[in-house]
Amino acid sequence: MGMDSIIAIKEFENINDIVTREGQFFMASVTAYVNDSVVYCGNVDCMFTYECGYSQYRITIDWLMSQEGLKSKGLFCSYNTNFQKFEYDNDELIITDKKTKIRIIFLSKE
Repeated sequence: MGMDSIIAIKEFENINDIVTREGQFFMASVTAYVNDSVVYCGNVDCMFTYECGYSQYRITIDWLMSQEGLKSKGLFCSYNTNFQKFEYDNDELIITDKKTKIRIIFLSKE
């Protein structure tokens, strides 16, 4: 967590040319795994924000499902660099947290 996670987000933003879109939604293909089983796969809006007060990046994911649906799958609406590990590998931003792994691939500059 921490600085390595921030570097991963910056690399993802730079390579996909979305640095100037911080605080704005972008379309991504997201696959979420819980205990190595796929619990979600689809194209959704995502957004990065930097929270100065906490010195952390946050990614918000619009899963297109209810809070109950998220809870039943073990997912959250957002993840941050102070509590989850972020890695950038092979065009994917990978978020890991205990039992959960989320792979994010940038889809569009629109």
